[in-house]
Amino acid sequence: MPGDTIKVVLSHNRADGLRLARRLLLAQKEDMRQIIRITTSRISINTFMLARDRALVEFVRRVCEISRGKAYFTNTMTLGQFILMDFLRRKTKRVS
Repeated sequence: MPGDTIKVVLSHNRADGLRLARRLLLAQKEDMRQIIRITTSRISINTFMLARDRALVEFVRRVCEISRGKAYFTNTMTLGQFILMDFLRRKTKRVS
Protein backbone atom coordinates (compact mmCIF):
# COMPACT_ATOMS: atom_id res chain seq x y z
CA MET A 1 0.00 0.00 0.00
CA PRO A 2 1.18 3.58 -0.49
CA GLY A 3 3.13 4.82 2.51
CA ASP A 4 4.01 1.35 3.80
CA THR A 5 7.60 0.79 4.82
CA ILE A 6 9.46 -2.47 4.66
CA LYS A 7 12.86 -3.06 6.22
CA VAL A 8 14.73 -5.48 4.01
CA VAL A 9 17.46 -7.58 5.55
CA LEU A 10 19.96 -8.86 3.00
CA SER A 11 22.60 -11.38 3.94
CA HIS A 12 24.55 -14.25 2.45
CA ASN A 13 23.17 -16.78 4.89
CA ARG A 14 20.14 -17.23 7.07
CA ALA A 15 21.99 -17.00 10.41
CA ASP A 16 23.45 -13.57 9.58
CA GLY A 17 20.07 -12.35 8.36
CA LEU A 18 18.36 -13.51 11.54
CA ARG A 19 21.00 -11.83 13.72
CA LEU A 20 20.55 -8.55 11.88
CA ALA A 21 16.75 -8.77 12.06
CA ARG A 22 16.98 -9.46 15.79
CA ARG A 23 19.17 -6.36 16.31
CA LEU A 24 16.60 -4.23 14.47
CA LEU A 25 13.77 -5.56 16.63
CA LEU A 26 15.73 -5.11 19.86
CA ALA A 27 16.44 -1.49 18.94
CA GLN A 28 12.69 -0.87 18.61
CA LYS A 29 12.05 -2.53 21.98
CA GLU A 30 14.71 -0.33 23.61
CA ASP A 31 12.98 2.78 22.23
CA MET A 32 9.73 1.67 23.89
CA ARG A 33 11.54 0.89 27.17
CA GLN A 34 12.91 4.43 27.27
CA ILE A 35 9.43 5.84 26.68
CA ILE A 36 8.03 3.72 29.51
CA ARG A 37 10.84 4.92 31.83
CA ILE A 38 9.98 8.54 31.01
CA THR A 39 6.27 8.05 31.63
CA THR A 40 6.81 6.48 35.04
CA SER A 41 7.90 9.99 36.04
CA ARG A 42 4.43 11.20 34.99
CA ILE A 43 5.78 13.10 32.00
CA SER A 44 3.50 13.15 28.98
CA ILE A 45 5.07 13.22 25.53
CA ASN A 46 3.43 15.43 22.91
CA THR A 47 4.67 14.84 19.38
CA PHE A 48 4.47 17.09 16.35
CA MET A 49 4.79 14.83 13.35
CA LEU A 50 5.55 15.97 9.83
CA ALA A 51 6.28 12.57 8.24
CA ARG A 52 3.57 10.35 6.81
CA ASP A 53 5.41 7.03 7.03
CA ARG A 54 2.96 4.43 8.37
CA ALA A 55 5.50 2.80 10.66
CA LEU A 56 6.37 6.17 12.21
CA VAL A 57 2.71 7.10 12.56
CA GLU A 58 2.03 3.85 14.43
CA PHE A 59 5.12 4.40 16.59
CA VAL A 60 3.97 7.93 17.50
CA ARG A 61 0.45 6.71 18.28
CA ARG A 62 1.89 4.03 20.55
CA VAL A 63 4.16 6.56 22.29
CA CYS A 64 1.19 8.87 22.91
CA GLU A 65 -0.88 5.99 24.22
CA ILE A 66 1.84 4.92 26.64
CA SER A 67 2.71 8.45 27.79
CA ARG A 68 -0.83 9.84 27.81
CA GLY A 69 0.41 12.50 25.39
CA LYS A 70 -0.89 13.94 22.17
CA ALA A 71 0.14 13.56 18.55
CA TYR A 72 -0.23 16.42 16.12
CA PHE A 73 -0.03 15.23 12.52
CA THR A 74 0.74 18.34 10.53
CA ASN A 75 2.84 19.78 7.73
CA THR A 76 5.42 22.54 7.48
CA MET A 77 2.76 25.12 6.66
CA THR A 78 0.69 24.59 9.84
CA LEU A 79 3.31 23.37 12.33
CA GLY A 80 3.68 26.79 14.01
CA GLN A 81 -0.07 27.04 14.51
CA PHE A 82 -0.18 23.66 16.28
CA ILE A 83 2.75 24.56 18.53
CA LEU A 84 1.14 27.88 19.48
CA MET A 85 -2.24 26.25 20.18
CA ASP A 86 -0.59 23.61 22.39
CA PHE A 87 1.40 26.28 24.26
CA LEU A 88 -1.67 28.46 24.85
CA ARG A 89 -3.77 25.50 25.95
CA ARG A 90 -1.22 24.71 28.67
CA LYS A 91 -0.97 28.36 29.80
CA THR A 92 -4.74 28.82 30.18
CA LYS A 93 -6.12 28.24 33.67
CA ARG A 94 -9.73 28.03 34.75
CA VAL A 95 -10.83 30.37 37.49
CA SER A 96 -13.95 29.41 39.41
